[in-house]
Amino acid sequence: MRYPRRARFAGLLAAAAVLSVTAACGGGGTDSGDAAPAGPISYADWQIDGKGRGEALKAAIEGFATSPGGSQVTVDQIAFPQFQDTLTTQLGGGNGPDVFNLTVDDFYSLQSQGLLADLTDTVTQPTSDFIASDKYGFVDGKRFGVIHSVQNYALFINKDLFAKAGLTPPTTYEEFRADARALTTADTFGFALRHSTADPAGWWYDLSNWVYGFGGRWSSGDGTATVNSPEVIKGVTEFADMVKSKDHPYGSDGATNRRMFWEGKLAMMIDNAAVPATLLGNNPNLNLQVVKVPFPTDATVIIPIFTVVNADSKQVGQAEKFIDYWLSKPVQDKLSTDTRGNILATSLAPPQDLLAASPWLTTFSDGTKDAALSLPTGFETNASQFRDAVLREVDQIITNGKPVDQAMNDAQTAVQGLRR
Repeated sequence: MRYPRRARFAGLLAAAAVLSVTAACGGGGTDSGDAAPAGPISYADWQIDGKGRGEALKAAIEGFATSPGGSQVTVDQIAFPQFQDTLTTQLGGGNGPDVFNLTVDDFYSLQSQGLLADLTDTVTQPTSDFIASDKYGFVDGKRFGVIHSVQNYALFINKDLFAKAGLTPPTTYEEFRADARALTTADTFGFALRHSTADPAGWWYDLSNWVYGFGGRWSSGDGTATVNSPEVIKGVTEFADMVKSKDHPYGSDGATNRRMFWEGKLAMMIDNAAVPATLLGNNPNLNLQVVKVPFPTDATVIIPIFTVVNADSKQVGQAEKFIDYWLSKPVQDKLSTDTRGNILATSLAPPQDLLAASPWLTTFSDGTKDAALSLPTGFETNASQFRDAVLREVDQIITNGKPVDQAMNDAQTAVQGLRR
């Protein structure tokens, strides 16, 4: 298989995105000519729960019912920590939703198993209509997905808590750790991140931000694993130290962290570009500021999310119509506004009034220049096994005090056998 090169993914995305800023169906064929008569389709995602962004996405999905040639959509919200396992089980049995979303980490794996429908002839819009990351929806020249959204990371600040403590946003790692300590009180924590074995994907993204921020990468450009490089070891060391510190709520998960933030009980978190709309949907009075992550380097994780069609869908024709509907200008325009400027499939600039009201859009847009995929080069089809091998060792560091050098050497040994 030939996969798009990703070493400078963020620079390509920035060229397109910079500001301008931006269950249950059973087996069947994938030939739309043989599809069953138009009927309800099912759609699965982890992003459509809750106020703000979730409400906007769900409304857009359900809008397919009133579009020309559309139909009702049964929407299945699966929590992110369970999404991959649930979906893999369904698809492996020839079932699963007609349309669903995937992060890039799962996209190539499921495609290599023949579980995604070929959309090459379905999407007729010229490539010039799409952001640069659209190219990652292709394998061997065939399209198997369209960009749903692209998310990168930055540091979220509760301005009221900072003002109360007489602090300004940190610009160095040392200031960041000192602020987390100063902002931890009987009622609040200074910082929180994901580090739970129940949410390996979320943990992986957060860990990767620390590794990348300290100059590390999971693999080199030629696909050689670099899990035990000095830079990776430094990032993992600092990550584990934060998790074990008193400034951090040990055992918390992503949903808890975000709720604590909008309730004013958390001063800082590193999170992605989709989250401001969710936070403000739950607390419109939240005094939010978003700044670049103050780590030694500016690199953070960037996550393309794809919308795909189940290769075993009985409603593949309707599913393909949904893809056309989703990419249409009215839907993309409205989503850009309703999600407060998320980077979507097509090259859209959010309205100026939205930019003025959402200054973090500039921060996220600027951040794409140095961002990189968490997907290790050379391990596209077994990224989850690579991730799990690393996280097992990081868990040993955090819970059992295993020396970091030893743990990452053991992780390096484990992942070397996964090279495709």
